[in-house]
Order: sequence, then C-alpha cells, then structure tokens
Amino acid sequence: FGRGGISDLPLNGDRTTPRGEFRVIRINEASRFHLFIGIDYPTMSHIDKARRRGLMGEHEYRQSLDHGLRYGHFPQDGVLGGYIGFHGIGEGDPEIHERFHWTQGCIALTNEQIEQLHAHIEIGTRVLIE
Repeated sequence: FGRGGISDLPLNGDRTTPRGEFRVIRINEASRFHLFIGIDYPTMSHIDKARRRGLMGEHEYRQSLDHGLRYGHFPQDGVLGGYIGFHGIGEGDPEIHERFHWTQGCIALTNEQIEQLHAHIEIGTRVLIE
C-alpha cells in the first residue's frame, strides 16, 4: 500500500491508498513499473464525501462532475489526487519492496505478481480494496 497506509478519503499528496470499490479503467503495459493497472479513483462517492466534509468547494465539485461526464472518469489531479492502481516494481529493489510500503498510494506487487493479476483482469473488472 501507499506510505501513508489506507484511507476512506485519500487526499492529493497524502500517500494513502483508497479503500472502496473501483473498476479497472486503464492498463499500461509499457509502465516504468513493469505493468500498471489503473483504477477509477476518485469515484462519485469520494467526490461527494469530499464536498460534504468541506474539502472540495462548489466550483471544484462542479468541475469534477463536468470532467466525469465528458471523459468517463473524474480528475486525477484535484484535491483527491488520482493515478492510483496496481503495479510492479519495474527495475526497483526487491528488498525494499519486501520491507516497506513505498508507493505514493498505489498497491505494488512483484513483477511476476502483476503479470499474474494482469492475466485475470480487463478494463471494467471490479476491484475491492479493504
């Protein structure tokens, strides 16, 4: 998981991994992390929760909704962050991977593990992070 652990409402830069139900929205087979399987964080639920908690103003909320309607996913660089998914370690140090939560919020697997996961998923696959 991310260096900051797991959160019900991760914020941009807090290095936490979001908890909840997601869908796979992208697969990058040319990632510097060997493979990257992206999920649809933030979801509508996260956007609504951020608004209710006062973390997102009305203007950003409306912009997020417009972006979601236009592109099929919410902004990845707003107050809630984004670009979250599963990935390998690429050329990274396997020992560091074994000993630390080192990501900025993603879930890191070994390169072999991410290949195994990739063989069983496709765009739209449901993902549950608890």
